[in-house]
Amino acid sequence: MPDLSKYNWYVGTAPSNVFDGAAVATSAVADTTAELTGLALAEDVDHYLGVRAVSYAGVEDPNTSQVCRVRIESGVLVTAPPNPVSAATVRPAASGGVVLAFSYSAFEEPAAAVGLQVCEVVDGVGDWDNIIETIAFTGTIPSREVTLDTSWTDGDRVALAVRAVTTDSVGGAEKLCNVITADATAPAAPAALTAAQES
Repeated sequence: MPDLSKYNWYVGTAPSNVFDGAAVATSAVADTTAELTGLALAEDVDHYLGVRAVSYAGVEDPNTSQVCRVRIESGVLVTAPPNPVSAATVRPAASGGVVLAFSYSAFEEPAAAVGLQVCEVVDGVGDWDNIIETIAFTGTIPSREVTLDTSWTDGDRVALAVRAVTTDSVGGAEKLCNVITADATAPAAPAALTAAQES
């Protein structure tokens, strides 16, 4: 915006309603950060901050909108996580390997994901203290298929969990994959199955 005058700040309870109310604060063009006070945000509740550029004529440009999640727990601001992984499945590969297929949507993500973390599942939950691989995101990642570097012995039970991660190492909600048995000599698994009635 060539005649940028200031930035308007907003607060909402969801990404879709951030800009419904009046601006709660403004900040100068030269500022790369803004300190917002007096918002009285409730604890343990997700809130969303939004910012928009404003021209000297007082016109806001919706195309400049940016939104992030804010959550306070025990008086401390909790760093926003990325979106959950949409889907994740695994199948056996050669030499005890595993092929992981996953999809991730960045639509309205509270924080940008830069990669996918993989760990084994212990007692029904991901063992995130022992991450076995991190797969970097490059460009738009609606879906992707990768062969993991980790290998297992034939017959091993393979139970994995995945989650998206930000550049600050904040992980999103975990997604449990289907459980498989490592088998280097197994035939290729069917990709999909559908049934239809014959006429």
